[in-house]
Amino acid sequence: MRSTASKQLTKLLEEINRKREMMISTAFATGFTSEDTIKCSQELDELINQYQHQKVFEKNKRQYRTFLQTITFLSIRNLKLSNKYKL
Repeated sequence: MRSTASKQLTKLLEEINRKREMMISTAFATGFTSEDTIKCSQELDELINQYQHQKVFEKNKRQYRTFLQTITFLSIRNLKLSNKYKL
């Protein structure tokens, strides 16, 4: 089963692809510099930015969890060693 974050990223990718297709068809219909095309382009940029921020957030969250697990493991190990040797 996929995580909620993974589902959100997949949904964003789908939105990005839909918006890209819409922008391309708008550009061919109204011109590459038309207001409608530029608006689609700006909306596409926003979706891409959201996707990139979400990816970075998820990566940082995983790294933070790993860090916390390592610190917890080391703390427990040190506590066991100090109890064993009565430091």
